[in-house]
Amino acid sequence: MKTLLSALSLVIALAGPAALPGIIATAQAEPVMFEPDWPNHQEQAEQTICLALAQGWPRTQIVDVAEHANDIDQTGLSVPEAARLADTWIDEAHNTLCPTLALD
Repeated sequence: MKTLLSALSLVIALAGPAALPGIIATAQAEPVMFEPDWPNHQEQAEQTICLALAQGWPRTQIVDVAEHANDIDQTGLSVPEAARLADTWIDEAHNTLCPTLALD
């Protein structure tokens, strides 16, 4: 019985990582970053949004990262204005560039 359990443990240890390649692949995702002047570059911002959606980011996380990246001196947008714009562009990006990705 001990031999059987030892053999089973060895098989699981050796075969387990090969059976789950998707877990390892997701750890190598591209970083999602918005430029400080992202509101001045809608197309680039929407591509960044699609990258975030492809990695499974929820809407709130995308808005949070975008609003904190906003540089009011470069864009003239306050934090709440940047958040509203990001929220709007999430829908636009989803509808035009990446409609097959999940959107919460």
